[in-house]
Amino acid sequence: MMSNKNITALFLPIVIIFSGCTSQPVPPSTLWESKELTGIFSLFTSLDYPDSMDSYYDLDHGHKYAEIFGDIQFQESESNKEYYLMPVNEAKAIFLGNEEPSKNDCNALVDQMTIKKIFGLSEGKYICLLTNEMNFSRVKILEIQDDMVRLEFTTWKD
Repeated sequence: MMSNKNITALFLPIVIIFSGCTSQPVPPSTLWESKELTGIFSLFTSLDYPDSMDSYYDLDHGHKYAEIFGDIQFQESESNKEYYLMPVNEAKAIFLGNEEPSKNDCNALVDQMTIKKIFGLSEGKYICLLTNEMNFSRVKILEIQDDMVRLEFTTWKD
């Protein structure tokens, strides 16, 4: 036999207050255990998706990001199907030869670094960059084919 019990439910609204929100995403912090961050990454591009997240890399934190955080972008020229790397977000770069530059070498070239596109990419070549967080970075082109470039980098933090 069922008993008739009165069940009363009380519903309280839940209020969540967000404070300190920004309109732009913030990259995760990188814990620098040493004064050097190194890694290998690949970037991809196509004329169909020139600003995809896969075409930008943040050398200060070692992550792919959308354009607002990247230091370097891989792109394809619309006119002649030539690929290039380009410093972005106030980063600057200079294209070098086959000799591996040190942090001091990159520092000595800072006045020659520009925001110009870097054409003539080939395996084994080096690029020095001053990142958008003012760290020096060395990038080596490991492989380039069609719409992909594989790069090795070292970023030095002061």
